[in-house]
Amino acid sequence: MKTTDFSPYRRMMSDLAVPVLRRVLGSPRGVRGDGSVLVGASPALLLVADAPDQHAALSDGLRELVELDRTAKMSPDTAGVPVLHDPQGHAREFYFPLVLHLHLAAFSKLYETLSVHLWSTCEELMQQAAPRQIEAWASRPPPAIDTAFVLWQSLCLLDQADLAKRDADAELVDAVVHAIIEQPGPGGSLHPRDEGSAGESLDAWTYRELAGLHALTSLALSRRSAVWAERVRQITAYHLENTQPDNTTTEPWGIAGFLWSIHARSFGEQQLHDVQAGQGAMTPVTAMLLADAANALSIFESV
Repeated sequence: MKTTDFSPYRRMMSDLAVPVLRRVLGSPRGVRGDGSVLVGASPALLLVADAPDQHAALSDGLRELVELDRTAKMSPDTAGVPVLHDPQGHAREFYFPLVLHLHLAAFSKLYETLSVHLWSTCEELMQQAAPRQIEAWASRPPPAIDTAFVLWQSLCLLDQADLAKRDADAELVDAVVHAIIEQPGPGGSLHPRDEGSAGESLDAWTYRELAGLHALTSLALSRRSAVWAERVRQITAYHLENTQPDNTTTEPWGIAGFLWSIHARSFGEQQLHDVQAGQGAMTPVTAMLLADAANALSIFESV
């Protein structure tokens, strides 16, 4: 299965991500308490750097996410979905599960080195942030516009299930992801264009495609699923052939999936080149995605 040494990519991603993440964490404004995606900076840094000074931030971040989730469930204006915003003022549905996933991935990587108190605190908080909403899609695929978001929720639930050894939740994720991959989009893409939004732009659809690919890549890796990995290959092949640079987001969503396959690797390399070219304007979200991708490739190499 393993045919490539990804260490040069991982090293490049880490070298790009670490200075941005450290700059965020060193900001006098701080990163907590205001619903900011920057709460993901600490766990992202822990995925790619030795930063014991950020261990305590795992429980702080999980506590904030749990509170945001609880508040969203009580608010009639949020449909029960917590949303984080980035420094540019964009509030995107993928940010909350991305940040939750980063916390869970960092905990999974480091839990043996954490203090007993910190370990138990994080474990207790993780149970309170389980995205149970995916149960609605165990036997039928979600609407096309929700596909990527449901994949992200599924990834977070699988992260928690793996840590807590909850086979029933892992089986629920299996059912949900299976229902999604059984309804591919045109040409092998992840999901169909949203038929209910006649005016949907290609850029918006592509953004969801790549964000969903990012989650599916980690799902396939976590479950060691050849079937899901094949869908990752098909999706990356579709975008290699059909997606133009001006239709893609500047954030490297899905980069690990593209780098997996030698046939689509040039797309991932282009994403990495674009980040390097715009390094001076690199956003914290980009740094988090690179850290997560570097961690995914590290796990891939160990399989």
